[in-house]
Amino acid sequence: SPCSPLISNQATMAKSLAILALLGVAATASAALPVFPNDWSSEQMQGIAINQGGIVNADGSICCPAQSPQCKIQTAFSEGMQYNDFTHNRAAFKNPDGSGVVTLFDDGKEYGVDASGACQSYCPVQGNMTAGLIPVNGTSDLGSVMYNGKKAEHYQWSVKVPIINITMQVSDFYAVLGASSATPLAEIDSIEPMGQHIGTQNTTYVTFVAGTPSAKHFTVTGKATCKLDKSCSQSSDDAPPASDVAPRDYVIRKHLGMGPLEVAPVY
Repeated sequence: SPCSPLISNQATMAKSLAILALLGVAATASAALPVFPNDWSSEQMQGIAINQGGIVNADGSICCPAQSPQCKIQTAFSEGMQYNDFTHNRAAFKNPDGSGVVTLFDDGKEYGVDASGACQSYCPVQGNMTAGLIPVNGTSDLGSVMYNGKKAEHYQWSVKVPIINITMQVSDFYAVLGASSATPLAEIDSIEPMGQHIGTQNTTYVTFVAGTPSAKHFTVTGKATCKLDKSCSQSSDDAPPASDVAPRDYVIRKHLGMGPLEVAPVY
């Protein structure tokens, strides 16, 4: 079909553009940040819409004009469970069928697993798991708003290219503030590589339960024979040949083929 629906605010957590890992959060004065539990489980919905040359219609659909053969529209939607176990330095995203991605920071790897927990492929990861859901530095508190019928606090931050100060992404985050901790509602990311808006990535926290998730969600078998995934930045064709090379395109894919949706640059 030449038309695709825009992703609404009913969407979920996904990872940012891969190139954002090389960038920094905009250096602005940070607001007093909400406190979230370190360990939690959340049912999440995620949606991404990339619009490269399309026209947004009054009904919210996006169409490629017939006279624009280079126009490209991509949309994707997924849902699953996110498990964060900061206490044991691990995290997992599971699809409704039980497959997903398990990140074991003590192993230095993230594993794509099937429903039984058998490893299908892996990518290396560095460092330890970090607590919190929003950046410690560079986040602004934009005040109280109504979000989907709930009173929420609105936070915003941006990611920019250092030195030249070009915005790559702007994120809006909504949370309900409690007496001792906050409950996240949604994160909406405006994808703006080199300052040009090309799409939106939305994450909705349908449920959010504090507490250490069960160890069963982090099961990985067959580690010794598990192979390096071709999408890993260390060995992938997606990796830029030089820091000043601009991507020729962007694609939506599932992380490690089994995890949450992500927008990946293609070089």
